[in-house]
Amino acid sequence: MMVAVASGKGGTGKTTLSAALADALGDEVILLDCDVEEPNAALLMHPEWLDRYPVHTPVPTFRADDCTQCGECVSVCAYNALAKIGDDILVFNQLCHGCGACLYFCTPRALTEDYRQIGSVQCGHSGNVRVVEGRLNLGEVLAPVVIKAVKRECKDASRVIVDSPPGTSCPVIAALDGVDFCVIVAEDSAFGLHDMQALVEVLRVLQIPFGVVVNRAGLGDDRVLRFCEREGIRVLESIPFDRQIARLTGRGYLFTAEMPEWRPKMRRIWSEIEGVLSGARNSSA
Repeated sequence: MMVAVASGKGGTGKTTLSAALADALGDEVILLDCDVEEPNAALLMHPEWLDRYPVHTPVPTFRADDCTQCGECVSVCAYNALAKIGDDILVFNQLCHGCGACLYFCTPRALTEDYRQIGSVQCGHSGNVRVVEGRLNLGEVLAPVVIKAVKRECKDASRVIVDSPPGTSCPVIAALDGVDFCVIVAEDSAFGLHDMQALVEVLRVLQIPFGVVVNRAGLGDDRVLRFCEREGIRVLESIPFDRQIARLTGRGYLFTAEMPEWRPKMRRIWSEIEGVLSGARNSSA
């Protein structure tokens, strides 16, 4: 079972919950840090890294001697990564998505495929939890490529937790691809509710079942809970604003490790998700 932990905005406690779930479940769990632009699950999990490898994306290389100046490669590029300037074809590497259309339509074969590194993936262990982290190089924008590389590390795993990027953009869609359930971490504020509503809309379009964990509960006016009740959204847990949790997290400690009374609550969230998915499978059988 693959469960994503996502949020409509940054700073809601998404990574804190992802790490807490992994810590509480323990055995046979893989935690995928897919927030590749700012991976920080390791700040709480403190894994021992065992392996690291680069992530590459294909880009075209132009050979002027073979070019017939037809401009077909420029016209088919959906991302405007190619431009014809005089007799030259300029390639804007950071705009290229590696789709290969220019190579396919270049009949004189003046474009050849090359590769460039845009990030890396590293794997390790934190106790019984396997941790996989993706990291996008500074200045790069193709986060989905690195996210897909991270998710290839979870083949045949029985329990996978995906720490998703915040928001609703392309990296989030890549992180949500193939998940069985999504836990939305929301904060009880006007901004928190607004961005959570955007993520709810995306999940409904993608037909991914989801539930909500309200973090730092008690600081707002319960607008998130009222919205969930009105929309029939399952509330999995409410984590109160607690100075001890904030202090432990700020110092890089898992609050579930220092406050063991929270571990059964995290396991209960997972059990409830299993129940939801089991019920959905039985009803569709």
